[in-house]
Order: sequence, then structure tokens, then C-alpha cells
Amino acid sequence: MNFLAIGAAAVIPMVVGFIWYHPKVLGTAWMKACGLDEEKLKGANIMVIFGVSILLSFMLAIITQVIVIHQTHLGSLLAVQPDFKEAGSVSGELYKKMMDLYGQSFRTFKHGRFMGLFSVSFLFYQYLAQMQSLSVRDLNTL
Repeated sequence: MNFLAIGAAAVIPMVVGFIWYHPKVLGTAWMKACGLDEEKLKGANIMVIFGVSILLSFMLAIITQVIVIHQTHLGSLLAVQPDFKEAGSVSGELYKKMMDLYGQSFRTFKHGRFMGLFSVSFLFYQYLAQMQSLSVRDLNTL
């Protein structure tokens, strides 16, 4: 695993969040839309909020790396075999051959960009579903 890339990928959402929710950018509009004010936010446990946020950012970064690097899946499939770590085992030899042949395949920026956009598309569909449910809920309140 590339821990430097994971660390950078975990910190980037935090930086974007700091900018996004700043009162001079969109923070005031966000608080108004959520029905919050400065007093309600002062009562929140900020350490828990940031702790959970950074934990989830690290989890997202690790999961994204596993999605993008396909060889991780090969290792997880073969590593569960009882004889995987034994010298000369069938699963160990298969893993070695596969990594020799395909170990660095699909590790280009172009492929990473494609897989990143593919993964983000699922977030976009979730966003569309939320917008649809909000519009239906707004219609029901009329």
C-alpha cells in the first residue's frame, strides 16, 4: 500500500471541507438550510466530529486504493488458501506467476482516472436519489 498517497487522499477532503463550510464561502447557507445557528454548533463536540471525519476519510482513501489497484483482489483471493505461505504451494506459485505477469498492469494515471470517475459515478447516483427524495418530500408537504 502507498501510505503517502493514502494520507494525502485522506487529508484532501478535510481541506476541501474546511473551505466549503467556511462561513464566508457556503457555511452560512449550509447552516441556514439545515436549521442550525452558531449557538447550536458551539454545543457540538468538535473533537468527535473531526475525529470521525478523518477516520472516514482514511477509510475512503484505503477503499479507493483497493478499488483502483486490481492486484489487491488477487492477493485476497489466494491468501485465504491454507497452503498459501508454504514454499512451492499451488496457490503461492499461482500468485507469484500472476504478479510476474500482471503485477504492474493497470497502474497508470489514465486507468486510475477512469476508475476514480467510475467510483464517483456511484456517489452521483446517490446524490440524484437524495434530490429525488427531497423533491418528493417537498411535494408531500404542500
